[in-house]
Amino acid sequence: NLALYSSEFDNAAWTKSGVTITANSATSPDGTTNADKIIGAASAGDKTTYQVKTITIGQAFTISAFYKKSEYKLAFLRAGGQTDSPYVIYNLDTQVVVSTSGASSTKIEDYGNGWYRILFTLNSATGGNCAPNVSFIPDSGYTLSSLNVPQYTGDGTSGGFVWGCQL
Repeated sequence: NLALYSSEFDNAAWTKSGVTITANSATSPDGTTNADKIIGAASAGDKTTYQVKTITIGQAFTISAFYKKSEYKLAFLRAGGQTDSPYVIYNLDTQVVVSTSGASSTKIEDYGNGWYRILFTLNSATGGNCAPNVSFIPDSGYTLSSLNVPQYTGDGTSGGFVWGCQL
């Protein structure tokens, strides 16, 4: 796993953009109270947390993370730094893709107790950086930037739970 502190989104290894992280706020799929809550700030703009890692051009890779809804049910996963910034948005209530772009395959797996693991796979079109982006977005009122980063005005309390990001 190239992602450091993959279950500690409050750690400085994860860059926060327009979000706050409440550490250890839910029981994760491993039965420990170590899942974090991502909360959209009460301001307009980008809403994500990410970690920049180095990969090899032409290398197939998979990004995954575990999600559990709270106030928001739309789970967002993105490969920043790659051509066209591939991403997927899943509705955790229906386990259906809301929107996707650039991924060669996407998948959602039910881990019980409201937890879902979301995965997507692609081939690296560019070497160098890949930044797994993890976030939650509201059902409406959001847009994606030109780099496919979710943007909306949060309320400072709403979000969802995440755990176990892997690259």
